[in-house]
Amino acid sequence: MLYNLLAQDPRHRVPLGWEVLYPCPPPEAETYLSDQRIEKARTRYGQVDKLAPELRSIHPVGTQLPEECSTMTAREFQSRNYDYVFDVPSYYHWYVNRSQVDVYQAHRRYLQHLQFRVKRDRWLLKAPQHLPFIADILRVYPNAELIFTHRDPTAVIPSMSSLVYQMRFLTQRSVDLARLGREQLERWGWALDRCLAARDEMPDKAHQIADLRFNDFMQDPLAAVEGIYQRFGWPIDDDVHHRMKTFLDNNPRDKHGTHRYTLEMFDLSPDQVKERTASYADRFDLQS
Repeated sequence: MLYNLLAQDPRHRVPLGWEVLYPCPPPEAETYLSDQRIEKARTRYGQVDKLAPELRSIHPVGTQLPEECSTMTAREFQSRNYDYVFDVPSYYHWYVNRSQVDVYQAHRRYLQHLQFRVKRDRWLLKAPQHLPFIADILRVYPNAELIFTHRDPTAVIPSMSSLVYQMRFLTQRSVDLARLGREQLERWGWALDRCLAARDEMPDKAHQIADLRFNDFMQDPLAAVEGIYQRFGWPIDDDVHHRMKTFLDNNPRDKHGTHRYTLEMFDLSPDQVKERTASYADRFDLQS
């Protein structure tokens, strides 16, 4: 919701689904909203909807919706998308235990290509897979401004497990829910630990970071967004405010269905999650 809300600002350049799927040739400003590739991409997204219809209520994607960076880095064969869809632990361990600097250099070239004829004041990007690699990101994008969203891990872990469960069914006949839950808890626990360690090692970058708690955002989304703009010194005017309010009015949280999940579905307990993520939850006062 935050990603889509910030995308309402016309000064932000977001990678849309169709141009990420079919980036060549670079999009043209004159045909950006009517490019023939939009229909081609709509067909492809429609195939995903048929294969995994419940994904829409978990993580809406589409031809003209902001797309995550993981689709771009997948072209470098280094993306959590592969880990979500395929149960290949050796790939995951290879991927997370190598430098991502070359991946972000390719990512930068990808963005330069997309913005060749359609440019804005700044890129707006998002992907959970960035979490453990912020040191590598800042080597390639030293002036990047990072927004971290924080939520109680006892809600996040079953939510992510549910997402991966749906995506694994694209390639598997059955999924071991208990094993999947343990896997996601350890993998995201590791990512959080590595992220916090990197932040602690870069105190000079603190002014480039904004932290936003889920509960604060849900209580007053527009106030939360205004806080981000103030943090980074971005201008915000009445037109942007109106665009964001209109988006919220037209896109309630459960517009595409309700995402239902519990820890028990994945044979996990609140105590297990709290123990693994205690340092993170305590730091941002997230424990329920």
